[in-house]
Amino acid sequence: MSGGAYGYVHNRIWQAASDVRDDAIRHSKPMEEEYSWRGELITVEAFGQSVIDAMALAAAIADLAARALKDVDWMISSDTGPDTLVKQASGLRDKLTRLAQGEIPPLETPYGG
Repeated sequence: MSGGAYGYVHNRIWQAASDVRDDAIRHSKPMEEEYSWRGELITVEAFGQSVIDAMALAAAIADLAARALKDVDWMISSDTGPDTLVKQASGLRDKLTRLAQGEIPPLETPYGG
């Protein structure tokens, strides 16, 4: 496994982003689910589209942060070089700009790529 200089914190951030996306999808429409650890049937509350979009934005920002941290980690660990980091940062900057301009990120896939 590459990297490790920062304790693979980017993986935990990616997992949190994935969890937010899953929750946004889950709350995008009402449905019932059974939680096995309690054995009770609950109804999941549907959130409005503006809340779902805000959750998608939060997940996308976390994806980009995780990607940026991974890229620095790999460079510091000598898995990639400074030129690679600069190239990756340019791509992340473009995605941040699109988010700042109001792009709504997809919920189905990580935004940081």
